[in-house]
Amino acid sequence: MAERLEGATGGETLGKYLNVFEQLRRQRKVKKHMERQVKQSLPKSAFSDGYHRGGFEPKMTKQEAALILGVSPTANKGKIRVAHQRIMLLHHPGKGRSFYRAAKINKANDVLEGQAKKMK
Repeated sequence: MAERLEGATGGETLGKYLNVFEQLRRQRKVKKHMERQVKQSLPKSAFSDGYHRGGFEPKMTKQEAALILGVSPTANKGKIRVAHQRIMLLHHPGKGRSFYRAAKINKANDVLEGQAKKMK
């Protein structure tokens, strides 16, 4: 049972609770809108709607890594970093997403960043 606010009548207490619920509802609405914008700004990758239906190779190649991150195999380090961050926003295990997907995304990032370092 909710504690009674000091000096508040029943109507005032109810009004304050309704105000808090209204704020939470607005925050959820803003969060959904932001997630929708992030999804629209993402490049096509292996984990988006148009994913590659071939499975994964035993050892990740740079073509496969580029497909997962949605960048060119010869992309520079900045583009790789931005693509990795955007995809991890949607597939992070802390948000209840798959650890396997997060591991593949991180591996793809490592493969392409290693390739970018070699090209320097």
